[in-house]
Amino acid sequence: MVKMKKVKKIFEEVREAFPEVKEMVSLVYPHFSFHLLDNFTVYLAVSGTLEDFREELGREPELIVPSKIRRYGISVLPYIEDENVIRALISHEFGEILLRETHPSYRLLDDEEREVLADKLACERGFGKELSYLFTKELERDSPSLDKKFLRERLAILCHQ
Repeated sequence: MVKMKKVKKIFEEVREAFPEVKEMVSLVYPHFSFHLLDNFTVYLAVSGTLEDFREELGREPELIVPSKIRRYGISVLPYIEDENVIRALISHEFGEILLRETHPSYRLLDDEEREVLADKLACERGFGKELSYLFTKELERDSPSLDKKFLRERLAILCHQ
């Protein structure tokens, strides 16, 4: 699948910017069940422990890019044409994993705090332009499930870095 080759290439590039966790993160073959939430919202990229993916599938997930220490996985739906969007999504997920590994009170943070801190980490690693591009594109979409207020806040925070 050509599109998965593009995702794999970008995953490998982004992974190099996160040396603290790069040996712990695998690229997981996407299954729609990973990306569909209870409210029928579809996430283009998700991350979690490999155990999370295993539980969702009921079996071992297929790894496109296995890591040396198999702790986390990132799954990206291969339908995205725009490489900047793919790069932004993957860098954000790496930021989330780095946050999980390094923030002493990660579990006490709410979802919005995690999102913002993961964005900041990805931005610090050189992906601010891609994240800003993604948020701007998302704000242009007409989607009732999209929290545009929170997206504008995230974009404003990135622009002030």
